Amino acid sequence: MDHDLLRGTCPACQVTIGEMHADDCDVAECLMRGLKRMYCRALADTAGHDCGASTWTGGWPGHREAREFGWHVRWDAEARTWARCAPEVPGSGPDLNRLYEHARWNAEARRWVRRWAVVFLRAVRGGRAGSRPRR
Repeated sequence: MDHDLLRGTCPACQVTIGEMHADDCDVAECLMRGLKRMYCRALADTAGHDCGASTWTGGWPGHREAREFGWHVRWDAEARTWARCAPEVPGSGPDLNRLYEHARWNAEARRWVRRWAVVFLRAVRGGRAGSRPRR
């Protein structure tokens, strides 16, 4: 898979690389949340913020970061579902579902960044909180 392959025009609004997406473009991302702008308009909790004006970069939003993090999927025809896999698996592509679940949007940098797991170093004596000893 060629990771550097760019598309000259946005598949939805047909702007070229470096141009701003059309207002009604369903590929354009919200610069505040990182998701598609059309989702912001549909969700009541995000209504009212300014999504900003994103430009077409030649690549699908989120693909660069998913590739960078090594998060790929392939179609499993037998199971009829997408399955996580290594980036080098033939026919694999960026896993955007994992990106949205395990990364966070950095509005200032205008890119997805990895979330790091929280590790608890101090064990709680006696097991789970509020548990009683078994008899």
